[in-house]
Amino acid sequence: MQKKCLVLIICAALAGCNSTFESNKLPHDNVPNNWFEYESDGKVSDSWQEINKDMHLHTLIVQSIANNRSIRKARLELDIAKQQLIIEDADFLPSLSSSFDYNKRKQASQDSTSSSYGIGIDLKYELDVWGKLSANSRQANLNYLSALASYEQQLINLVTSVSKSWFSLVESEQQIKLQKERAELTKQSVDIIEKGYRQGLNSALDVYLARTELNNEQAKLFELQNSNKRLQRDLKTLLAEYPDANVITDADFPELSSLNSLGLPSEVIKQKPAIQSAWFKLLAQDAALAYAHKQRFPSFNLSLSVDSSDEKFSDVIRFDQIGWNFLAGITAPIFNAGRLAANEEKQRLTLKSLELSYLEDVNSTFKDIENSLANEQALIARLKKVKHSSENAKLAATLSFEQYQKGLVSYTTVLDAQKRSFDAQSNFISLNNQLLQNRFSLYQAIGGKYLIDSQEVQ
Repeated sequence: MQKKCLVLIICAALAGCNSTFESNKLPHDNVPNNWFEYESDGKVSDSWQEINKDMHLHTLIVQSIANNRSIRKARLELDIAKQQLIIEDADFLPSLSSSFDYNKRKQASQDSTSSSYGIGIDLKYELDVWGKLSANSRQANLNYLSALASYEQQLINLVTSVSKSWFSLVESEQQIKLQKERAELTKQSVDIIEKGYRQGLNSALDVYLARTELNNEQAKLFELQNSNKRLQRDLKTLLAEYPDANVITDADFPELSSLNSLGLPSEVIKQKPAIQSAWFKLLAQDAALAYAHKQRFPSFNLSLSVDSSDEKFSDVIRFDQIGWNFLAGITAPIFNAGRLAANEEKQRLTLKSLELSYLEDVNSTFKDIENSLANEQALIARLKKVKHSSENAKLAATLSFEQYQKGLVSYTTVLDAQKRSFDAQSNFISLNNQLLQNRFSLYQAIGGKYLIDSQEVQ
């Protein structure tokens, strides 16, 4: 009867050692079959086509990956996780240690002293009966995989940041160029109006309005130039260089390729490193819960000691002086004021919290992708309309100034037409950049990797 009870207790304990999750079963909530804003054919294509042909930007990305401090820090954290993995795996092997002792003794009642020498070798090993060591090793393995996936996501984030920063600079340069044209055209208008005023053809009000407009355009040019310097410093910071403002951006917006297949939502979950990192972290916590549970079971230890001692050092290593001792022991927790039970419950609650965080990350990723897909459609439609608007506004500005010179319209009409023309051109430049920025955000959301040759990163 006692043997049957013992068997039942052991079976119950082993049943409690089982993992909470199955390693290949993802706890997803309502994953759709396809995207709401985009019908995917299920294939996952390469991302970042827009920057593959821009060698200047490619060089900056390689430089940032090699030098960026956040990436270097992530590499160190990855190495730390790898060393922790080695530490935990070492528990599966026996530990072997050696000792050397020298003892010199003198009694108060005697004048002579005695000396002795001793050497020993100790071998210790813990049997992984309950799988406790396996759970600890599994946790370390999963933590390393989580750190590796997190590092890959940080690389994607860095590529996204550098690309966005670069094309924000491209937009800034084009806006400055347009603003210079705007200020120069306004200055020419001021010269013409002042000349007409001296000839009695224009009023003083037109002169004041023209001069005010010129000052406003020149002030806006200074603002754009200062903003351009801030953007250059942002890019320099990503490159881990001194934040000066000497970045050369002799580039234009690339032609936006058609949106290729993103894959299905279920594929994105498997592809995006950030989601994979959260999943591995969840599994690691599951292993931590298993380890905390198994801490409450007895530990089985084996130890073997071999030693030798003698008054003469030369006799210590003699075979007939060597003795050995073998010990097999069981240690089990009896009373610890509920510490082990509380620690197990703590790990269980942490696991539930991480599961909710994982599901939240998945849902947030889906939201970002759907928003980017909807934004792309809206931006493309706006870009087409603004392009036509810009062309018409240029013609209207030219026509209004010609009519003003003939006395058919007031100068206020000219100013309004010129403002509409330059605003439309500025909006067209801005929308081109917004479309690229949105595409990069989409690549970041789906976990699209920017592939480079490892030899380029030194």
